[in-house]
Amino acid sequence: MAEAGIRLLGGFEVRRADGSRATLATRKAEALLAIVALAGRTPCPRERLAVLLWGDRGETQARHSLSQALTSIRARLGDVDWLLATREGLALVPGRVAVDAIDFQSRAAAEAFEPLAEAAELYRGPLLDGMALREEGFNEWLAAQRRRLHDIALGALMRRGRAAIRRLLAPPWSGRWCSSRCRRRPIAT
Repeated sequence: MAEAGIRLLGGFEVRRADGSRATLATRKAEALLAIVALAGRTPCPRERLAVLLWGDRGETQARHSLSQALTSIRARLGDVDWLLATREGLALVPGRVAVDAIDFQSRAAAEAFEPLAEAAELYRGPLLDGMALREEGFNEWLAAQRRRLHDIALGALMRRGRAAIRRLLAPPWSGRWCSSRCRRRPIAT
């Protein structure tokens, strides 16, 4: 069970396990955590993160800025380390942090009404609504991810409507209701 949460849909917010809100030092630190969180369990290569967030700097300076942002994130999140960091990449520690966009995608892939309704509740707006950086690479990544998640939301909404219609049109004698209440009775002659 996740101890803490990251909200990416409809804005950016980080909550610690105790429910308190964590504020990161910079927008780039927020963007870094958001990119890693949206990747789920898949590690994000450090080179890619450096290019997305510090593309206007040289490789050495970009990697140093990445390390500083990572240190800043860890300091602001408290004692529990949320990130798995290797020389090659960064990922969230599995099961330690709930990410609304990851949960949304999982529920939005369903066909049943209930998980689709949960997906609709999770989709509170565009990915990282209100966030923009002066980094072309990040802004392009963000626009592509917003389109992708928006398309997923539209598909889930359509499937939710179809599931609701199926639910309304199902005859009352179908399913469990019928199996427990419909009994064959011999016809009296």
